[in-house]
Amino acid sequence: MSTQVAGVGYPERGDAFDSECPARSVLDGFVDREVIPATPPQVSYSLTEWGQGVTEHLTGLIEWINLRVPDVLVARQG
Repeated sequence: MSTQVAGVGYPERGDAFDSECPARSVLDGFVDREVIPATPPQVSYSLTEWGQGVTEHLTGLIEWINLRVPDVLVARQG
């Protein structure tokens, strides 16, 4: 799972952060997790109704952030 928006990421969070996000999203009710009995085992994730609703709001926020990425990168250079 990526922690990046338009190339502005947080690599210091590492793999543990990435692996915790899906489990946390399932517990929070944003995502459904289905284990598919197969060899090798498979897991399928899908958005719940709540997850789909919040996605609509986040899309606008992400678009707004992406417009400001150049300013963020300049600010990081100090």
